[in-house]
Amino acid sequence: HSAEDHHSAHESSSSTPQYKKNLIELGSFQIELKPAPGAPPTTQVSDIATVDVVLLCESPETAALIKHSLPKVRNLIINALISVDREDLMTLLGKKNLKNSLIKKLNAWLTKGQVEDVFFSKLLLN
Repeated sequence: HSAEDHHSAHESSSSTPQYKKNLIELGSFQIELKPAPGAPPTTQVSDIATVDVVLLCESPETAALIKHSLPKVRNLIINALISVDREDLMTLLGKKNLKNSLIKKLNAWLTKGQVEDVFFSKLLLN
């Protein structure tokens, strides 16, 4: 009898895949990019990037914890993005390093649970 209940509960939740409950869209961040070292200073190009950040948490509980502290989490990410230069967003390695840096910062802040991955769902360079 309990297996039947479990089955029906499973069916209703199958419309939302489990990982979706662990995703948090933090919205857009504007980053003022530092020119790459040795690059000539640009005058007419404003070095601003807009990036949409999505977090993948290990569990819905961790996701809920982050959602509960969104201003703090956004602030952590803004601080991590302050030191980004153009190369960080233009190269695969740069993006990977940036993601790892964000994951480390967030996990150091979290008291329970972990952020498993960070995605940049949109990236616009002016």
